[in-house]
Amino acid sequence: PLHRLCAHSADTARLPDMIAALVKSSAKAAQTVDAQRCTPLHYLVIRPDVTPQMIDALVVHNPDATTIQDTIGRTALHKLTASKHLTVPLLRSLLPPQGMPSNNRDEISAKLACAQDVEGRTALHMVCRRRHDFDVDDNGQLTLDLAEAVRAIAEHCDEEAVTAQERVRLGESQDREWDRTALHDACHRHDVTERLVKALLTKCPAVGTCYDIHGRTALHVLLQRVDIRGHKLVSLVKTYTSICVYAPIVHISSDEAEKLRQERLMAGVSPDLDWVAPKGLNGFEVAELKARRTSGWTPMHELALRLDLSVEMIEA
Repeated sequence: PLHRLCAHSADTARLPDMIAALVKSSAKAAQTVDAQRCTPLHYLVIRPDVTPQMIDALVVHNPDATTIQDTIGRTALHKLTASKHLTVPLLRSLLPPQGMPSNNRDEISAKLACAQDVEGRTALHMVCRRRHDFDVDDNGQLTLDLAEAVRAIAEHCDEEAVTAQERVRLGESQDREWDRTALHDACHRHDVTERLVKALLTKCPAVGTCYDIHGRTALHVLLQRVDIRGHKLVSLVKTYTSICVYAPIVHISSDEAEKLRQERLMAGVSPDLDWVAPKGLNGFEVAELKARRTSGWTPMHELALRLDLSVEMIEA
């Protein structure tokens, strides 16, 4: 009954009270799954008329229901972040600010925000991959602060969740290859902003060093954007590099190279020795600047190919 009520009820004014009544009679009803392993919450969050009050009525007495994943690993948060009607208050009804005093909400929210579907996508992927026209009304006004939505999710994420990379199926085989992080997705957006980049990098600077399937970091992606020019590009790159600081590429002797190679192999790090990164890099011991693509194509290579190359871009 709760599935049908959440999916089909047209009485939106009384829906929160009706949901609360059913949940009060059986709290476990909120965790009941159907053939697709969807809970009532999965259906509720995709309603265009869903409100925070409806979500609260469903999960307040059983917040563990928020973490249940369907047959493809999607939580209700995955569903909500992909929906056109997403708002920050709706997000907060699933992910309350940290410090909630009851029902272990911080622990539950962390589990929910970090959940990955079968393709390795988190809610951060979903929100950064939203269609731009979802968040613009008929008058051209923004209806969602995307950077604030990212912060609301990232607040509960650990480093592994922020650096999570989707898994791409190669050809017709079942082989998988790591691909884009949420930061890659953000930098692919035509409406990418400094606040959006900062929201992801501030939570975990290491995400700025992750490679996609083409060997590109998100910085490579930004510098390949021909539609972003001048001051806008300089500002985005400064935001990126001020948080995710890279070491310069240096040349070392053959003896030093072999010593470093062995140390890196023992540490389980790529033995590529065309670059050296110092310890203490934003709290991380090493971070790779040089991507694998085309035998070491760095972000500086991408920048050098731009027709609008300027001193300000180089300095950034």
